[in-house]
Amino acid sequence: MSDNIIKPFDLQETIDDFIDYFDWERVNDVMEHLDWRWATIGNDIPSIPQMKKHARKYLREVAEGVLKQATEKPDLDSVNYYTCTGGFNYEATKYKDSDKIYLKMHFAVSEWSNYD
Repeated sequence: MSDNIIKPFDLQETIDDFIDYFDWERVNDVMEHLDWRWATIGNDIPSIPQMKKHARKYLREVAEGVLKQATEKPDLDSVNYYTCTGGFNYEATKYKDSDKIYLKMHFAVSEWSNYD
């Protein structure tokens, strides 16, 4: 058996990587400095475990959303799905010719856009 076998996309493994490698301490420091509170947890500053719990939920949500869109719109070359909450932005992209779901998560303190 070859060691070069390409492993199929594993959503849970991908989400685990986000949880393991994201810089939670840095976000926590910013939230504490800005007194950034979440109404959904009693108007408190979220702890790192609370942020991780929310990230798991929303990363899965965008992944499932993009899969649904890809199924409903099979002729599109790519589909995107995103949501934003608590300063976090979660995005999923699915390309027509790939089984992989590309995920993105970031924490935004400030943003500006000139979209019409």
